[in-house]
Amino acid sequence: NWFPLGMTYAFLCMGRYNMIVAKTALGSLMTKEDLGIIFGVGTWVYALSFLVNGPLIDKKLGGKRGIMIAAVGASIANLLIGVLTYLKVARHSHVNLVLAFSALYAINMYFQSYGAVSIIKVKAYWFHVRERGVFGAIFGTLISFGVYFAFDWGAAIVAMTRAAPAPGGGWLQDVLQRVFVPAGRTVDATWAVFFIPAVILLVWFLLDWWLIKDTPEEAGFEP
Repeated sequence: NWFPLGMTYAFLCMGRYNMIVAKTALGSLMTKEDLGIIFGVGTWVYALSFLVNGPLIDKKLGGKRGIMIAAVGASIANLLIGVLTYLKVARHSHVNLVLAFSALYAINMYFQSYGAVSIIKVKAYWFHVRERGVFGAIFGTLISFGVYFAFDWGAAIVAMTRAAPAPGGGWLQDVLQRVFVPAGRTVDATWAVFFIPAVILLVWFLLDWWLIKDTPEEAGFEP
């Protein structure tokens, strides 16, 4: 239970902070002020969503459904942000970047808010109050992986999907180049930093569906 929950949340973090990585890659297309507005809108939505999603998960959905909703919702939102990035960078669309990014990032953060509440719901059934500090610390370690995935993996994805990447990226760079940078393209495939976390979250959605049980009784243990 604890490992898939933790890893799903870690990749939710990757699908949250990748916006900061993308801002660096987009350069003048997204200013610091633009990022501040986009991130600010998302943060407010994230905070206010707990007022709705907290009781919803606690009383009706449960932690397993909650983390699955978080994963698939954030995945779809990241796919849409990736498409928007592609249209802006590769197709030079005249869409209002700040408005469009703010709307999609708000949707992303709404679904992200399901994650933390779901974790608490599952932990309450599976661990005695004396155990929760230890397992909370373990989970904190898993969450910190999310920052690593977002900034280190995210930066690596950006570097490997440039139109003219640095040599020495190995087989993974070759794969990403084939997928995201077709022959003859002259712009960096920054949209990959959104598409890849989206796909990873869908994988964890399936693993959560398979592995997580809301209570010990559902896993065949005594009450």
